Order: sequence, then structure tokens, then C-alpha cells
Amino acid sequence: MELDVWNLSASLQVSDRRIENDAESIFRDITHRVSRAANRFDETSEISRLNTARSIDASDDFIALWRAADHAATLTDGACNPAVLPALLAWGYDRDFNEIDHLDLALVPEVGPARWEGVHVDERRHRVELDDGVLLDFGSSAKAWTCDLIADTIAPLCGVAVEIGGDVAVRGTSPDGGVWAIGLSDSLLLAPGGPRIGLAHGGVATSSRKIRQWRVNGQRVNHVIDPTTGLPVAGDLETVTVTAATCLEANAFSTAALVWGRRDALSRISQHGWSARAVCEDGSIITAGPWPSEETAA
Repeated sequence: MELDVWNLSASLQVSDRRIENDAESIFRDITHRVSRAANRFDETSEISRLNTARSIDASDDFIALWRAADHAATLTDGACNPAVLPALLAWGYDRDFNEIDHLDLALVPEVGPARWEGVHVDERRHRVELDDGVLLDFGSSAKAWTCDLIADTIAPLCGVAVEIGGDVAVRGTSPDGGVWAIGLSDSLLLAPGGPRIGLAHGGVATSSRKIRQWRVNGQRVNHVIDPTTGLPVAGDLETVTVTAATCLEANAFSTAALVWGRRDALSRISQHGWSARAVCEDGSIITAGPWPSEETAA
């Protein structure tokens, strides 16, 4: 079934059509909970209140989302970083993307490294505090974590594939009893006849600096921030797709790969045991690890 959430396209497929309504209810419930905890464009969400008040008593959902963001950052040595929001705001990403994608903003960005160490979480007390100048954004991990949670919740009932905005989590077998066919796209927009791979379990995520672009002082910028500099990435990789045990880890490494660049990204991903497909700035395609064979979609 085709769905939408957070101004993104989404899809939910189950191997047993008899539970489609239950599966959709699970999808709606979990995405609603994630929005209440982590939607930075909603001033009533926990993350918005935290960024304003500097400390909050957090819900179980917020703590779980923090764990996911912290795990992604730890895996990537901070390259997939939940503290890049000051840089995103400095570059003009301070509202829903649909409101800025056509603009050329006149800004003088003041940016610096993301201060991931300035987040203090007491899980026992469910208390979260931020140092001065630190702002949190779970945008680099929440979507993937949500796909994993939905898939894990439905998996005891039947096989499932969940996709939100290009992030995919699969559990169990497809309706025909085999692997799930996952479409690939260099721009995150799937087209008929495009390549696809088969995935039996785990996650696939694609990160790209070709999408979510706008202009600042005539310069095209994008939403993927290098945490060490606070600047939008502008390296030799344009789009990276990663397969991993979970969608969260796939997304962490696909995001980090754009920061690391071609020389380091694919070796670091393969060293962790995952596989990747990267589209380089010159249009060439390179892979790393046991990348699945690609087929042409019917």
C-alpha cells in the first residue's frame, strides 16, 4: 500500500493481505509517536521543547530515538551526527523544505563543528539536557529507526517491507515466499525499468546530496552537513546506497559516506561487513562489500 508521512512518500507491504489494516494501524501509530518526539518543525514536539528550554523530562520514545541517533554517531565516528542543527539553521533550513527549495537565501552563515558531546542523557531519570549552543535534530536517524521499529512490530505476524523516503526495512519473506525486491534510484525517485536488488532481511538506505537542495547567495547547498566544519558536503560522491543488518545502520553509513568521500567511505563500510553502491561526481558507479546483483525492474 502507498502511504505518506512527513511530506515523504512511503509504502508498506506485507506477505499476508489479511493483516493489511492492522499493519497500517501500526504504521500510523508509530509514525505519530515519532512525530510527537522528534519533529523539529512542530514547536510542541519534545525535540523542539528541548532545543528551546535546554532540558526536558523525556518520554520512552524520545529516549529510544536518542539511543538510535547516538548509535549511528558512534558507528560513524560522529560523521552521522545528531548535533548538526545549528549548521542547518545557519544555512537556512529553518522551516519545512517545501518552503525553501525554490529560494535563494541572502545569508551570512556562521558555522562550526557539531558539538555532539554537549548532549547529556540520564536514561534512568529520563532527563535530557543540552549545553549552551547545542541543538538536536534526529533527521539523520529517526526515519530509518522508524522503518526498523515498524518492521520489527509487524514481523511476528508475517513478512513485511517498510519504506519511508527511500529508507527500507524488511523482515521475513515476501508474498511469493522469496526475497523482497528493492528498487534503486540515484535521486531517490524510483522510475519504471530502474535497477533493483533482492533483500531477505535487514535494511537499505540511500543518501544523496542531489536532493533537498536550495540556494544561499547564489550557491547551491544541500541538507547533508559535514559535522567537522558545519558546511554542506561537496565531495566526490553524489549518492550512496548501503545495505546492512538494520535500516538505521544502513542510513548511518550512507550519510557518513557522503562526508567521508570516495577514498574512505567504501572501505569503512565494507570493514563493518556491509555493502554499498555509490554514484560518483563523474557519473561512475562503484560498489563495496558483497553488493547484491542488480536486475531491471519489470
